[in-house]
Amino acid sequence: MSDDKQSKRGADPYASGKWAGSKPYIVSRPALKGRVVAVLTSTQEKRGLQLIHPWTRCIRATEVHELQLTDEADARPGTVANRCAAIAFFEFEEGGLLVGGDKVIIGGQEIGTLVGFDETHMPNHLNILLYGPERRTGQQLGLKGGDTVIIEPGPEEKKTMIG
Repeated sequence: MSDDKQSKRGADPYASGKWAGSKPYIVSRPALKGRVVAVLTSTQEKRGLQLIHPWTRCIRATEVHELQLTDEADARPGTVANRCAAIAFFEFEEGGLLVGGDKVIIGGQEIGTLVGFDETHMPNHLNILLYGPERRTGQQLGLKGGDTVIIEPGPEEKKTMIG
């Protein structure tokens, strides 16, 4: 982006330090719902997901994105995640806001907590990275196409995960 365009837009609040993430500014939002459109089965030890600094992402109804799961407890915005398991591609029913700390439930089972976003495949899809103590694929979790995906807002105090 040219310096002129950047100055009109303002500096990136994450990169410039203007947003330190010490206090959440989101006070209310609904859970998001979707459905699994493809169950995945790959794991990687050196995936290299570059988690972007923003800890929120807006999504639109009918968008399809990928869920991945890591057991790296220090994964958060601004870091790189390597140990990843592919869970599923899923379609959102409605637009909304995803926030670090959100809880992801698929087919009635809690899968993990949202820790970041990787834009490697954009604009095709966003990689949404979850943390869980045990890294498992969608197949290992017993997921099926059509399973319901629920993304519930996490505790507001957990939404200060700026790297």
